[in-house]
Amino acid sequence: MKKRHIAACLAVLTSLALIPGCSSGRETKDPEVTEKQETTDTTEPDETPTDEDGVQDDVPDDSQNGDASATETEEQDDGQSTEADQRSVTVYYVDDLSGVVVGKAAEIRDEFDIWNVLKYSGILTEECELLSIKLNDDQTMDLDFNRATAERINSMGTTGETEIIGCIVNTYLEAYDCTGIRLLEEGEDFVSSHGAVFDKYPGRIEFK
Repeated sequence: MKKRHIAACLAVLTSLALIPGCSSGRETKDPEVTEKQETTDTTEPDETPTDEDGVQDDVPDDSQNGDASATETEEQDDGQSTEADQRSVTVYYVDDLSGVVVGKAAEIRDEFDIWNVLKYSGILTEECELLSIKLNDDQTMDLDFNRATAERINSMGTTGETEIIGCIVNTYLEAYDCTGIRLLEEGEDFVSSHGAVFDKYPGRIEFK
């Protein structure tokens, strides 16, 4: 009887010893690890292109390139227009060595360029200014200059006066293919110191 009681106690102790072993063999999941994995998997990748250093690549701005191209085209057009406007004319002046009226070719764009060549050639002074020219339908023209130009002409003797007027008249008549010219002093008919009036559109002046 006593032996049976001891055997029963040993059997109970053996069963209790086996229970922790079974419990330790079961696998458990860490809820924190699972949550982190799920969060990582649902993150959308950044589609912005980057270089090897992780810096976002610059995307070229086509609008800036277009503006630069348009500017270059406009500059080329302006250059071509300037060259197309230039033409060669004969400008008359008094040669310093011979004292004779001669002509030379000059590249000009407008009537003011011609006037500047006359200044450079010594026919006119820096104070002389061209105010305007008017081309008429009958191949005549009106040329208006300032008072300083009139004073320059009238400061000369008869020969000098004729030379200056002749250089102005002949240069502009040929440049604009006109047959007659009217000279004005600030809007009024010019009268030289010798009484000559150029209101009837005279033609070229011949030098003796």
